[in-house]
Amino acid sequence: MFNFGDALEWLKKGYKVFRCGWNGKGMWLKMQVPDANSKMGMPYLYMHTAQGPLVPWTASQTDILAEDWSVLDLPVSVEEPGVLKLDSQAAAEAEPVKA
Repeated sequence: MFNFGDALEWLKKGYKVFRCGWNGKGMWLKMQVPDANSKMGMPYLYMHTAQGPLVPWTASQTDILAEDWSVLDLPVSVEEPGVLKLDSQAAAEAEPVKA
């Protein structure tokens, strides 16, 4: 788990992030980078809600100060049976994920 600044860095690489402290199941954020056909002109964050729809998202003070952020689909390695570790080199070299 990490802070919001780290979550933003993962979002910029194209990953989905979430807070462990959120009550709803399946909630996550992703960054949308507009293309030539988009109506939006700047990148923005959106949320997949517990009910399923995607909605625009703005961080609350609680979200910004939280230390319980995590990433979906992190690059991991298995060094011991049953123990997953973040593969720091793979994470650092991770290519942006295509939306």
